[in-house]
Amino acid sequence: MTLNRTKSGLQNLHIFKDVDLIVYTEGGGQRTLTKEEVLDGAGYERSVDIRFWSKIFDRFLPSQSVKILAVGSCKTLKQLAAEITDGNLHNVCVAMDRDYSTFFGDIVEHTSVIYTRTYSWENEFFQTDIIFRAFEKIAIDAFNRATVRRNIEDARRSLLSHLTHLLRADMILVAANKSLFCRNQPASCFKHVNQRPAPPEIDKVRLREKLSAEKSNLKGFRLISRPDSKSLDVSRDLFGKPLLVAAIRILQYLINKAGQKSMPNDYLENFLLNAFFDWIGDNPASDIATYYNEKLAGITSAA
Repeated sequence: MTLNRTKSGLQNLHIFKDVDLIVYTEGGGQRTLTKEEVLDGAGYERSVDIRFWSKIFDRFLPSQSVKILAVGSCKTLKQLAAEITDGNLHNVCVAMDRDYSTFFGDIVEHTSVIYTRTYSWENEFFQTDIIFRAFEKIAIDAFNRATVRRNIEDARRSLLSHLTHLLRADMILVAANKSLFCRNQPASCFKHVNQRPAPPEIDKVRLREKLSAEKSNLKGFRLISRPDSKSLDVSRDLFGKPLLVAAIRILQYLINKAGQKSMPNDYLENFLLNAFFDWIGDNPASDIATYYNEKLAGITSAA
């Protein structure tokens, strides 16, 4: 059965899926679905974004059954968000990365349009508590907790100290439809991983060369000092995928330092995902938990 590309069909899709609410998010297949395809009932059922948002909705909106579908990039999500804000779609929610929207002023204000608290959900994993908790689950032998926490914090501090300048540069480039960080290869901003246990390092030479090349194609390039008078928090506002890569590499560093064999990155990403939600469960009054609790509570009252 198709929904004949009608908005009424899409807002009734929850009936066919036997759920209370349909949520569309990013990720999924190799191709971004068009709005027309989504109206026709299309949607990818597997993606990392779905795993994250499924846990968010399970924790903060347990009273409603939810089906989450991915559509690819945020372009189609923004079109769906516009239909929601215009009052054309009900029983449908959009959940997507905040990216630089708070600085560019294009945030959609609606209870059924949910943004990540940070640039993307990947940013949330780049925290000492989350990485430490993931390592706790991985470590086979006893370890010195204070030393491990210090190793994580030192690695984070070193990376963040080199990224503030690069964040401002990336923001101005993205505004000009360019970018400093490779969106398809987020690991490319780090030095090549060698065999010895070592925390990740920014490839400053490569990024300087990339910045110089991009600047030469822009007139009047200058770094942003205070975008919209907001202060920047690198771990919160930076393009998130490199920070996920960094969190995974810090875990690999700790694993190797502990004398254990390296693990596949996908496994470590899953450990970080579970550590994040375990941490939220233990810290219900945290800024993170409060943010998502308030956002999803709005969906309840609007449904």
